[in-house]
Amino acid sequence: MSDAEDRLMVDLFRGYNSLVQPVRNKTELPMIVKIAMQLILLINVDEKEQVMHTNVWLTLKWRDFQMQWEPKDYDGITQIRVAH
Repeated sequence: MSDAEDRLMVDLFRGYNSLVQPVRNKTELPMIVKIAMQLILLINVDEKEQVMHTNVWLTLKWRDFQMQWEPKDYDGITQIRVAH
């Protein structure tokens, strides 16, 4: 992680409240959430039980008004990835 990205993450999450719905007001509803799932590994398939075990990467994307910054202040960074 670059110094600018590290500084951005610290600045963004200082005082961040994850319990607040990420819209300024109700006129911004519905909130659009984009979901993607990528299969990483097929571990097991039990045809008889109709069960499949896998490893996947799940990606969720949405706009959060609390996560705004000026890219010029952070070496031009326009997007970040936040792991859970």
